[in-house]
Amino acid sequence: MRSLIALAALLASGALAESWQWQLDSELAYSPEAVESVSKAEMRLRGDWAMALSDDVALTLMPELRWDAADRLRRRDQRPVSDGALNGAVWQNRHAELRVREAYLDVNLSSLEVRLGKQQVVWGQADGLRLLDVINPQQLREFNLPTFEDSRIATWMINAELPLGDDGRLQWLVIPDITVNEQADAGTEFAISSPELRPTLPQGQPVRAQPLRRPDRSEVEIGLRYSHFVGGWDLSANYFHFYHDNPVLYRRQPQGEIVLQPRLERGELLGGSASTAMGNWVLRAEAVYQQRVYLLRDDLQDGGVTVSGELKALLGLDYYGWRDSHLSYQLFYSRLSDTDRAVVRRRNSLRHTLSIKRFFYNDTVELQVFALLNVDHRDGELRTKLSYQFSDQWRWWLGVDHFFGRRSGPFGQFHDARRAVVGWQYAF
Repeated sequence: MRSLIALAALLASGALAESWQWQLDSELAYSPEAVESVSKAEMRLRGDWAMALSDDVALTLMPELRWDAADRLRRRDQRPVSDGALNGAVWQNRHAELRVREAYLDVNLSSLEVRLGKQQVVWGQADGLRLLDVINPQQLREFNLPTFEDSRIATWMINAELPLGDDGRLQWLVIPDITVNEQADAGTEFAISSPELRPTLPQGQPVRAQPLRRPDRSEVEIGLRYSHFVGGWDLSANYFHFYHDNPVLYRRQPQGEIVLQPRLERGELLGGSASTAMGNWVLRAEAVYQQRVYLLRDDLQDGGVTVSGELKALLGLDYYGWRDSHLSYQLFYSRLSDTDRAVVRRRNSLRHTLSIKRFFYNDTVELQVFALLNVDHRDGELRTKLSYQFSDQWRWWLGVDHFFGRRSGPFGQFHDARRAVVGWQYAF
């Protein structure tokens, strides 16, 4: 602890700083159908400090201070139960939090590249959907509206990469930090209510929730990835031995009360990705198989949970043939191997996404449109954003986030969270 305090003092004085970059941004969200119409009034200060300690060693530190005057995205000032023993904010209350977003040491050992510390690791080719990109948990206080870069929770790990031949790389991850997804608090706009994700409890019966049951601190997650470029194709094979980022909620009913026991369960993922460019087109594909996914039941058999395998696949097509434009379509499909009528989630799932980006006025104005249709529940979302790069330092934007469809669906449940946003960013 004393060494951290000493390092912080040196950084504050500028004695060690080789390069500091800062970014200050603010966003206001208005939700006309919510109980409190101003659902977000956030300001965020991010720093990015880098220093070369030697020719083969570099240190990176990224602090973040976040403040939300609306107090609608979080209603607690205590540490979230999602944080692992090694993770969490340095300081927080209901309105603000100070955390180290990332902090890592890059070390080159001959041909071996090692990154030690708190970091994000990105796998896969999907845009707006997570198949292989599951190394880091997410902050879901705004569901899936923030970018993955902003919503991923960096975790402490050893990340080693070794070149193999001219076009191959082997990556090995060891993650002792068992941090999981941070869900929105009950009573906030993005609190989970879909019966696929949260059990429906009988009315009028007492409910007792027990603390989250975590694995021993000696447990770790292990990831392996081999990537190779061959014949114009970027290929990868991936394996991840992990704990699920959403705790499994077991239920039992002793002596007239409902007892809820959340527990972190193990999973295994095996998958791969492929992409290739064909003129103005880029073809992307991704597939994963998880041996154990945990599904809610509408009864209390086996603790109200069924274990199944799941196959997920994605096919994406990007087009760059229009000047100053990018068009992307994705087809996502998943299938459960072991279900019965009591399982709430459907065996098959089908989703479509369409993303359009268009630049104007020498790339200073950008229009983004993202649409997702979830065929299972006939629900989905539509996001639009118009941004203006006023100068090298200033950027402004406004947008609309719209959810539609059945309220029992994973997207339609946020029907009342539809909102308009306006924001700005200053880099210095």
